[in-house]
Amino acid sequence: MSESVSMHRVYMEIDDFRIWYKIIREANKLYGKNWRGQQGVKRRLTSSPVRGPQMIWFEVPDEKFATWIALKYAVTPVAPPGK
Repeated sequence: MSESVSMHRVYMEIDDFRIWYKIIREANKLYGKNWRGQQGVKRRLTSSPVRGPQMIWFEVPDEKFATWIALKYAVTPVAPPGK
């Protein structure tokens, strides 16, 4: 029987798809396949007429992931929408 792991949705402001890919590699290294990211991010970061940081989410088993990524890649963790 597999153990159920609580997932935490963390939000970050990201303005470059290369940083987004680095965060994906970090999540793969830390959690393997036990995480999930928002769909369509590369398109939003490369083709959006509005340039600037985009709010992107990741679902990971450890909510401290946002702090680690913010320190490592100089992105801004943000509060979930509506909070």
